[in-house]
Amino acid sequence: MSKEKWVEIEGHPKYLINNYGEVFSVKTQKALKWNTATGYPRVNLDGKYYTVHQLVAFNFIGPRPDGMFVCHKDDNTMNNYVGNLYYGTPKDNTHDKLVNGKGRKLTDDEVREIKRRLRNGEQGQKIAHDLG
Repeated sequence: MSKEKWVEIEGHPKYLINNYGEVFSVKTQKALKWNTATGYPRVNLDGKYYTVHQLVAFNFIGPRPDGMFVCHKDDNTMNNYVGNLYYGTPKDNTHDKLVNGKGRKLTDDEVREIKRRLRNGEQGQKIAHDLG
């Protein structure tokens, strides 16, 4: 693993971020806690939420090219180390998921089950969690 490196978050001079995704408030002298409700760690900077992987990528890799995503090489959204992140296309992101065993093709029965549960008002995130 690489040595920890801290930089000021561009556009947010009251905050620092390191190459592992830890965010620190200069004002309070405390680390910010991640909100992981969406499955992607987020932090609140000056009243607005930002995903940690996007902050790490922007501040350590550079601006995101148009049409590109910030991808996790290992598909672990909690691993926001800069060496695990890269800018890629949606196709690159899907390929990573398949290679890492995160994506799979649904069976016809699973598709019917998903549609039925959505019609009954269930949330897509709950259905996805149940199906693995």
